[in-house]
Amino acid sequence: MVSSFRGIPISRHFRLQYKAAKYRWTRPYHPVSLFALHETRKKRWHALVALHGIEEELFPEFSKLSGRKVGEAAGVASPRLLDGPIGVTDLRLDEYGDDFVIKPNWGTSSRGVLVLHRESDSVFFSVIDGIRLGIDEVHSRLLRDIQRSGRGSTDDLVVEESMSVGGIPTQEWKVSTFYGQVGLIQQFERSEKGLLTKTYSPEWVDLGEVYRRRKVTQTLVPPAAPEKLMEAAIAISLQVPTGFLRVDLYETPDGGVVLGELCLIPGGDRYFRGGLDKKLGRMWEDANVRLLSDGKTLIP
Repeated sequence: MVSSFRGIPISRHFRLQYKAAKYRWTRPYHPVSLFALHETRKKRWHALVALHGIEEELFPEFSKLSGRKVGEAAGVASPRLLDGPIGVTDLRLDEYGDDFVIKPNWGTSSRGVLVLHRESDSVFFSVIDGIRLGIDEVHSRLLRDIQRSGRGSTDDLVVEESMSVGGIPTQEWKVSTFYGQVGLIQQFERSEKGLLTKTYSPEWVDLGEVYRRRKVTQTLVPPAAPEKLMEAAIAISLQVPTGFLRVDLYETPDGGVVLGELCLIPGGDRYFRGGLDKKLGRMWEDANVRLLSDGKTLIP
């Protein structure tokens, strides 16, 4: 009867094999996940802000003004800059025309953003929530919303020409890019009716309900020039050495595309249904590998 194996007693050999198998079976395993990668990036960002402050423009967030420069380098225009950086009390509301947007230089999830249409010298229609504001109410609303959000500064605002003309909401295209590749496209329309949304694959196939608690708005129509949106998003993503970057774009009435903003840490719910979450997580990690193989400094 064999009493040893490679000089090890059989009983000890089986105990060692059992311990190795138990370790493999019970050790934690985390599948690739877009949501998990987002959460890790967010923790790093909060730690850096705590150490250095948001104004340092440290990884991994871009300000609105920084994003405009990235778009310009990629050959993608931004809405006309009307003012900024500027504080709330210094806003010149009588000089910005009939349709304009005021937003914090830093921030996410449209917090502290006002999309305004001028109805008279002293009355403005807020396109997102459908209410009318006087000049003093515009100031107090910005102060309140930015302070509540905990992001951005009331002394660091940007004023841009609005893509919503005449108080009519416009479509915003949020493209999830992975260093030269597109993972999905989200269509948003914000108005007093609430948030209307639809999500597409890179081939512009409707993906249905990718969020568990957000309904699809089937009445939203695809873009007039989808190829231009894709080209702009890819060109911009190649300017930033990171595996994931969300590029927010608008279509213009003349068929062009302009940059809304760049988001390294998008706000809102970042968890898509399971299969899509894993697919996008793999795209993020694959993009990181491509960047490292090209010898580029990586924003993880």
